Amino acid sequence: MIHICSLLLIALAALPCGKVRVNQQNQLRNCALEADVKFAGAVIPKNSIVFFTSDGVVKKTFLARDTAIAGHVCRGGGDAWETGFYPSGRLRLCWLVKEETIDTIPCRRATILADVIGGRVGVWLHETGRLAHCEAATSFTVGSCRVKKGDTVNSDAAGNISVRGLNCGRATSR
Repeated sequence: MIHICSLLLIALAALPCGKVRVNQQNQLRNCALEADVKFAGAVIPKNSIVFFTSDGVVKKTFLARDTAIAGHVCRGGGDAWETGFYPSGRLRLCWLVKEETIDTIPCRRATILADVIGGRVGVWLHETGRLAHCEAATSFTVGSCRVKKGDTVNSDAAGNISVRGLNCGRATSR
C-alpha cells in the first residue's frame, strides 16, 4: 500500500504519475510520467522517470528523450543519463547532447564511450546556474593554465577555475 503522504506529494507537485514506486517505508521513491509536465521552466517529457527525496522534492530524472532545461540540452532516452536538480528546482547535473560553452569554458558532450573512458563528462552546475565542473571539449588556456581536451575543469561559485589541482584564476572571454 502506498503511503498516503506519497499520494499527497504527487498531487501537490501536480505530476501526472503513472507507475509509482515506493521505498521500504512506503515513501514515494519515483514515478513514470504519463504526460509531459512543466518543471523548473522546462517541459519534462512523458515516460521520463522522476525520483524524489524522502521529503517528496524532485531530486533527479531519467529523461525519456533529449530535453532543453535552463538553456542546456540534456541527454535522455533511458536510464543511462541522470539529470539532477537542486531542491529549488534549478538544474544541478546535465549530460550534454552536444558540446557547449558554459561561462567561457568549452564543455564536452556526453557519450557512453566518453563517460567510460573519461569518467566525468556530466556537467555540474552551481545553484546559480554557473558552471561547477565539466570535461574540456577542446584544449585552451584559462588564466595561468593550459587546459587539455579531456581535462576536468572545476569552477567555484565566484568563477575561479582549477584544473589538475592548479588554481588558474578567473575565466574571462576567450
